[in-house]
Amino acid sequence: TLADAGLSITSAHIDSYGERAVDAFYVTDAAGWKVTQTKALAPLKTALMAALNEGDAARIRKNTRLQRARASVAR
Repeated sequence: TLADAGLSITSAHIDSYGERAVDAFYVTDAAGWKVTQTKALAPLKTALMAALNEGDAARIRKNTRLQRARASVAR
């Protein structure tokens, strides 16, 4: 999604604070500038959320198939 928008992740950081994890991704455009325009960020956020939701749906389908397979083996 980011590459399709002409963006790159220049740095990614993951920290944990007790039970909480915090991710920070620093994204730049093709010229190396930080993306700050609201007009550019809104559709990007929508596209990223759609990609994440697709990934969640695929993961749920995969886990359901695995559970069914395990259940049939246990019989």
